[in-house]
Amino acid sequence: MSFKKMMQEKGPDMVREAAREMEIKREDEVLPLDPRAIASDSVTKIFNEIQKSGKISLSVPISKIILDENVRSQFSQQSINELGESLKDVGLLHNIILEVVERNGKFYFQCLSGKRRVLAAETISWSKIDADIILGKDPIESLYMGAIANLHESVFWLDNALLYSKLNAEGHTDEQIASRVKVNVRTVGWFRRLAKMSLACQNLVCAHQTLFNSKWAQELSRHGELPDDKVLEQNMIQMIAQKRTWHKIDSEVQQRIGATSIDKSDAIVQAHRVITNLESEQLINTKNFLLALNQSGFITQSAFKKIQAEFFKETPMTSEIHNPEKSNEN
Repeated sequence: MSFKKMMQEKGPDMVREAAREMEIKREDEVLPLDPRAIASDSVTKIFNEIQKSGKISLSVPISKIILDENVRSQFSQQSINELGESLKDVGLLHNIILEVVERNGKFYFQCLSGKRRVLAAETISWSKIDADIILGKDPIESLYMGAIANLHESVFWLDNALLYSKLNAEGHTDEQIASRVKVNVRTVGWFRRLAKMSLACQNLVCAHQTLFNSKWAQELSRHGELPDDKVLEQNMIQMIAQKRTWHKIDSEVQQRIGATSIDKSDAIVQAHRVITNLESEQLINTKNFLLALNQSGFITQSAFKKIQAEFFKETPMTSEIHNPEKSNEN
């Protein structure tokens, strides 16, 4: 075929293709490359392997993992550090789960389960982490998969509350959610009730996770609708100031959140004053009395240790009853 004839037949297509390539090149020059995006050749290999076996296991660079859309968002730094030390000692016992998602024509690894393990791995300077990779599914389906996977981990209760609330907002009933996640339907209702607390209360919960633990959350949610936002926030601030965990809801829920009420806290303060004002012999007799109650079964070992930690930090109680008269004889 002559050059002239070829240009007549294919020239327009060649020009259009050249123009398209120039347009793509200009777009690449304008749009910065996302370092988290998966290389196109790697995407093809991953897709082919997943099509064969349903998933693929790889060691993935942590810098390429997207964490921001994982349902679990609240973690204490202490728990992350402790998990990091565990990873350092015994390694990763269970692979994290990633899904391949597409955004604006590019593909990424998004964390579906194991966000806490990723954060912990970062604290000990791991560059990669082992992962099971699946293809991205419907966003709601991904939420369910994450919820089911997280049942086997220590999930912070507020994350579950927000998850169930989100699923409910998408039109899923408590019964449907409970059936998919394999939990009691009442549990779903309690969690969704907790998700209604104000952002200010949620921030307090996240900042003091040991104080506002799952037991506190359960007791709060089981007694009907939550108190007024301001009332709840004031009581939580009071709890933080007193460093007291309230596990049970008072009958006057709008006035007080928890069985360890203001009156009981005042009684503990008064007990400290009594102990402080005891003379040496009186203090010994008090310790002997408590120890005798413990040894005779009137006070459990757990309660005895709590009393010891609360009131006798400076002078811990021994396991033997001290006889001041014998001391005087010696």
